[in-house]
Amino acid sequence: MNYDKIKRSGILFLLGIGAITSLSCNDNDNGGYPERVPTRLSVMPLPERVDYKESVVTLPQNVTVSQNIPASTSQLLKSTLEEKLSLSASDASNDHAFIRVKQESDLAKEAYRLTVTKEGACIYYSTETGLLWGIQTLRQALEQANFFTSGNSKYLPMVDIKDAPKYDWRGFHIDVVRHMFTVDYLKKVIDCLSFYKINKLHLHLTDDQGWRIEVKKYPLLTQEGSWRDFDEYDKRCVELSQQDYNYEIDPRFVRNGSQYGGHYTQEEMKGLVSYALERGIDIVPEIDMPGHFSAAIKVYPELSCTGEAGWGEDQALWNPDQQFRLLDPSPERGASPEGDAEASCKGGRIPGGGASRETGAPLHETGEVHDGLHGTFRSCGELLYPLHFPNPQIPGSSDSPDHQGEPSR
Repeated sequence: MNYDKIKRSGILFLLGIGAITSLSCNDNDNGGYPERVPTRLSVMPLPERVDYKESVVTLPQNVTVSQNIPASTSQLLKSTLEEKLSLSASDASNDHAFIRVKQESDLAKEAYRLTVTKEGACIYYSTETGLLWGIQTLRQALEQANFFTSGNSKYLPMVDIKDAPKYDWRGFHIDVVRHMFTVDYLKKVIDCLSFYKINKLHLHLTDDQGWRIEVKKYPLLTQEGSWRDFDEYDKRCVELSQQDYNYEIDPRFVRNGSQYGGHYTQEEMKGLVSYALERGIDIVPEIDMPGHFSAAIKVYPELSCTGEAGWGEDQALWNPDQQFRLLDPSPERGASPEGDAEASCKGGRIPGGGASRETGAPLHETGEVHDGLHGTFRSCGELLYPLHFPNPQIPGSSDSPDHQGEPSR
């Protein structure tokens, strides 16, 4: 028996089978399925429950979006379809839209359910916040459709997602005192936070290094208190920027070549608050007092019992009465319980009953509008939460807190 001949014949037979197979198939003969079948999605944060079906749905070239979705939320969805997927998007009645919504009162406040079927996507919700989070999950899924294609078609796996937040307070903190950011940049941050369902933005607006929010009754806070001479970190950035442009300080935040600063106007803050609320985020402003207050003291020396600002326990002689007048200039809040200004300068207590040591000032509970900080933040919109006061220890007080207060809910 000629084994070499048999071997050659076997190889030729296999090659022939392969050729026949390749001729009988083409790129479109795959049952309408993508070259990579989308069997799983990555969603952050991880939903409570995800049930996948054994099929996919093709995204139409023109995706119709329910007219029942609020305009700002609908625009987020359309931007993903148009900018990320190069698909067109248009409005349609809820019953005929590819992306539909349905309100169900038994769902929790921020809960949602997202289903993807042959007919399209549907989001179930009880509040507009829950609807927003459902839309954000759908946006995350849609962005992944770029990985599952066949020709010009894009696909999503059929899926049933149920989710509700584990924590009511899901926060992110930005310190704009030490490093200033433009309003446009903050809006980009807000977009990102909302995409991942973060619902609180803690803005650190004042500290020793600068005052960042306009208070019209006290113009020097921003005219001068918002600027600092370059500190060691600013100088180091200037030095490093000679070799690496990433360290360059934004010239919009430099004055006279040697000072760093800037501030947000009330109109800018109003716009930022509205922008955040549309994306499910409450802005929590932090005003540091009575400590970490030297940016204000240097332009309004009466805020200190000595008329000076500095570092350490030697600068314990804050004047809480004056500081709370700046916060809220109404007479009933400005007076100390004992009517003794000297006692305030001894650091015995925070007078006026205007702040809770543990939870910060309950400013949102009062109806008056003043020209001080209180009026500033009420005029910037309903922030829903009061100012956050870190509550440093007041020297001389026998009941000084040993922890920082949290924003009141």
